[in-house]
Amino acid sequence: MSNRRLVVAASLVLSSASGCGLLVRAAKGELTPVGVEALDGGGITQRGATLATATDAATAGAALRDLTSVYLYKCLEKPSRVPQQGNSSLREAAGETMVAALGRRVAEHPLAGDLSLDDEVASLRQQIDRKCGAAGLAKHDPKGHFAAAAELATSSGRRAYVERTAAALEPGLDAAIAADAYAVKRWIDGECTRALPTWDYCVPHVAETLWHSQRYELLFTALLDSSADQADGVLARLSQSVGEDKVVSSVKDYLLGGKATLPETTRALDRGVEFLRAHGAWGDCSARAPMWKRAITSGPSITAQWAIEGVVAERCRNLDDVIIKALGSDQPYVRAKAAWAVGELSLTKAKKHMERLQWSDPFLDQGCFCHPVRDEAKQAFNKLELGAG
Repeated sequence: MSNRRLVVAASLVLSSASGCGLLVRAAKGELTPVGVEALDGGGITQRGATLATATDAATAGAALRDLTSVYLYKCLEKPSRVPQQGNSSLREAAGETMVAALGRRVAEHPLAGDLSLDDEVASLRQQIDRKCGAAGLAKHDPKGHFAAAAELATSSGRRAYVERTAAALEPGLDAAIAADAYAVKRWIDGECTRALPTWDYCVPHVAETLWHSQRYELLFTALLDSSADQADGVLARLSQSVGEDKVVSSVKDYLLGGKATLPETTRALDRGVEFLRAHGAWGDCSARAPMWKRAITSGPSITAQWAIEGVVAERCRNLDDVIIKALGSDQPYVRAKAAWAVGELSLTKAKKHMERLQWSDPFLDQGCFCHPVRDEAKQAFNKLELGAG
């Protein structure tokens, strides 16, 4: 085809309706430059996911560069990507996506040691300043998406963001602590975790706050009573921040002092015991007696049962009278656990009680239509009989 025929063909295209559209888009600077890929919604979403989860700076930096380019392609000298057909909704989506992705990154990655994109942000800022300047950036980024993303992507900006976010969350934590353990858990899961890392900030911060205010029962019920593996490290992490000796002393006084009301959660109690054992502070039967006695005589059923099991496991015979007295508890499962302990510890002076309880205890468990106290008393009586023989 001759050059003249090519010109005529091009003229026909440009004179058509679609050609007019191309001219308008070209005048606006919305035509895709040669060699630059145009992104659709799927591409924007994919780069957002990469920016949030990438473990190396090069990959994350490329995703940030592409999203910024789509959002501010008119302000970049050499955009790496542009929105498909100059679509304004795609452009806006790219701005929102990069901010959301970086916010997710802050919430899910360690605050110290995560990669920073300082160099990438500096390069983008230089291009924007040269081509658009402050006035042009304000025009193309009226909502400040780039400024928000730049803060989250840089090390110093991230620190400032975390401090500001943490301060804003603090009143909610104060209100939760004033309420109960469930409110504290809701604050962690429903407020703090949305913006900051759960186990790198939220839980350690709550633990330190509760420790400093000596709210030990709340610390146990809100943080140590968790099925998450990380809960095992709450006290260890607290030790790093406030001092191991101080935390060991506080947990020891709380658990073994015999004056505090213990939490109604055996999982948290077990974690406290494991912590003291690991630091050689669990003590002997004499040291544990005040805790166990208070738990058995005046604690809730689950805590009393936990204490009786502990007495049996440790073979602590300095609480025989406390166990026998628990046979008269108004809590049926405490009576049943005490009867079990009589048999396990061979408390012969309680034999007459076992003989009576195996026939007379009134508690009937409607769930199994059985008599748990009578059953345990019968087994204990048989053990005592065999032992006597």
